[in-house]
Amino acid sequence: MKINTDKISAIMAIVAALGLFFSCFATVFEQISPKYGLIAMALSGSLSAFTKSLPSVLKQIGIEPDDAKKLLVVFALSALVLNSTACDARDLAKAKEQSARLAKYTNAGVDATRELYRAKMITLAQKDKIADGFIKLAEAGQAFEKTLSAIERQYGTNAPPQSEIDRLFNVFDREVVDQFLELLKELRVTVRSERVAEIIGILRTVVITTAKLFNKRAPVEQKLAAAGA
Repeated sequence: MKINTDKISAIMAIVAALGLFFSCFATVFEQISPKYGLIAMALSGSLSAFTKSLPSVLKQIGIEPDDAKKLLVVFALSALVLNSTACDARDLAKAKEQSARLAKYTNAGVDATRELYRAKMITLAQKDKIADGFIKLAEAGQAFEKTLSAIERQYGTNAPPQSEIDRLFNVFDREVVDQFLELLKELRVTVRSERVAEIIGILRTVVITTAKLFNKRAPVEQKLAAAGA
């Protein structure tokens, strides 16, 4: 089957650019409205998934080998762009910004939980357990920021070695991501609140955005998906 590989290549480049745009500016959209931030992250994920599905699509529709090779090169470049750290990835300042957002919205989660209790939508025991989950997530964020700040002090304006970047991500994964999943387990069975759902959506965006700074978005998304998050 003959196809116009130039047109397909252009489409793939546009898909890559759009995915990169929505991923990079999710935080900006979130400042306008939390829902816009969630939509931006969802669009970025969908575009990335579409790009990564290209090899199987080419095989299924039986594109000729020469054409397939050309398109797979475009696919590889597009996927690289979508998963690259083009938004100043591994920038410690950006990671600190996400840590601040984590603190802000975990506090908002505690406040929202108290409002649910005052509205008699949850019991005292449920309020204490859910609020404790938000507080533990905030403490996990503090542990992450403490490690981050120590690396900043040690290396200043110089780029830290990869071993330090890996150590920082391990703290983030072990502390923040795992505690976020623990919080979701409790919320899944006790709370049906639009405000809490909005806060959780923002916190999920924070987790994914931070993971992307370490070029670890895919494994973190897989971890969340495996837990039904």
